[in-house]
Amino acid sequence: MNKKTLPPPPDFDSPEEAKDIIHFLWNKLAELEDRLNQNSRNSSVPSSQQPLHNKAKNTSSNRKKSGKKQGAQPGHKGHCRLLHPVEDSASVEQYLPNKICHCGGCVIPNRKPYKRHQIFDLPDISYTLVEHQIFKGECSWCGDKHQAELPESVPDVQMGPNLHSFIAIQATQHHQSIGKIQSMLKDVFQLNFSTGAISAAQGRVTEYLADTHTQIHDTVKVSKLIMADETSHQRNNDKRWMWAALSNNAAFFQINSGRNQHAAKRLLGEAVSHLLVTDQYSAYKYIDESKRQLCWAHILRNVIAIEESVCPENQKIGEKLALIAHSVFRCHHRYIEEKITESQYYRRLRGLRKSWLHWLKLGSYQCSKRYRGRCRNLIADDAMVWWFMDDPECPLTNNAAERVLRNYILVRKCCYVTRSYRGDQFRERMFSLIETAKLQQVSAYKWLREIVEHHMLKVDYQAPVFFSVNCRQ
Repeated sequence: MNKKTLPPPPDFDSPEEAKDIIHFLWNKLAELEDRLNQNSRNSSVPSSQQPLHNKAKNTSSNRKKSGKKQGAQPGHKGHCRLLHPVEDSASVEQYLPNKICHCGGCVIPNRKPYKRHQIFDLPDISYTLVEHQIFKGECSWCGDKHQAELPESVPDVQMGPNLHSFIAIQATQHHQSIGKIQSMLKDVFQLNFSTGAISAAQGRVTEYLADTHTQIHDTVKVSKLIMADETSHQRNNDKRWMWAALSNNAAFFQINSGRNQHAAKRLLGEAVSHLLVTDQYSAYKYIDESKRQLCWAHILRNVIAIEESVCPENQKIGEKLALIAHSVFRCHHRYIEEKITESQYYRRLRGLRKSWLHWLKLGSYQCSKRYRGRCRNLIADDAMVWWFMDDPECPLTNNAAERVLRNYILVRKCCYVTRSYRGDQFRERMFSLIETAKLQQVSAYKWLREIVEHHMLKVDYQAPVFFSVNCRQ
């Protein structure tokens, strides 16, 4: 294998040529230094992938340490667990004071206890087993043979609906690999199933979730506000992408082979008629700028990168842009908290927007080559940067979409790659159900169990109300 070697040093015939070479190398060194200093504060590099010596600092430009100790502060309102209602299944032990006082009198206990102390514990966990015995028979007159058949409500597999749902939830919401699920079933429930049987159970759940996954997709696409984001996904040795689209009451996940405009259209549709909040990625450029708000969290990271550049000409412009971005966040939060009036809010935003464009124009020709393009792109996308001024309900960031992807990223780190197209479908459909259940404040396990029971036991199932409500909008 040939080792890479440096080219010979350049020759120069005059001091002017030498200055040009030094200037070129200096700019190259500055660009490499900026790349080396990338972290989660000034780029899209995840905090888990950056080295310890380059951990991101606090993103706030004026936030200082309070000097207070960790934990609850004096005057903090305490929180305690509420007492659980005493049901028929609860066991109650009552303790009465001594019947005779030390003076010889009779002690009469109060009707209500002065203190209630509850202890929660788990019962002995086991499994239930139902054996279905099917018989054959022979007619005593004609000799014809007859055999019974399993009812349609009896599954033709060894696992029941609850076990299917438990395996699927453990593999996604609780970040358990197939091997760990196999170990848990053996240790906790005394059940022995092969990894192939557990994988097959996940495949059946994938089939059962097909209609629900389509309904969630339809619900998201007709929502008035959508936030979108994407992260890497790997099937065997092939790199793919997990895309997420989020509305106020539903979250849809979809794995695509690429991170391109075709994948964005599969996720959001050819024509987006409602407001979309995304980062500056080019795959979303087919969407009209009147329907798109750029994420200010991504914009802030971009201008912080300019501020932290090693080149002095970048630092001043980046410092001003970062200050304006922080001011936008602070102004928006104060307006939401009703600390400033609507007229004050819009007057301040107009002033910030004017200053923002001024410093971007300076940066478009004064910054180094690495950052000139960022300034020019922000100028070109100015309408999408400030779209939230036209709609008070428009969020400044797509952080909500990044948060729903966080659970998937943890599974990706714990369970590694998928092995097949069915594995991709399992993850995208399960995470769509789990994150939608969180938004609806319902139990994902209970919802999944109802779907599995409907397909395995032929039990009637009614889709959640929000599906039909959103589809009529």
